Amino acid sequence: MSQIIKTEQGFDVLDDDGEIIGKGFSDEFLSNYSEASDEQGLSVLCPLCDDQLHFNEAENMFVCLGCGYEMSRQDFLEYINAEPPGEECYTCDNLYPGCTWCTYGYVKDEDEF
Repeated sequence: MSQIIKTEQGFDVLDDDGEIIGKGFSDEFLSNYSEASDEQGLSVLCPLCDDQLHFNEAENMFVCLGCGYEMSRQDFLEYINAEPPGEECYTCDNLYPGCTWCTYGYVKDEDEF
């Protein structure tokens, strides 16, 4: 019989052998992350486990909540074959693509890219 164990992030579902077979995350935990997408707006999957990647703005890192894999901004942009509008996009703290504002002027009139 599986067990549900409360964790700091939400909960883990364990099988009979105590192995994690599923995870759930609290709304509070998820509020720190945004879903990552490519320039066509499609979800980006983790290269290790095929779960969706998320962006942690506080750390400026792309992470997989399923397996914990982390990817730098530079690695993420290369992974999705991105063509950002400027060099500053490689070091900016905003989610890319999907920027809603830009200190460098690439997003104008509330357009998103």
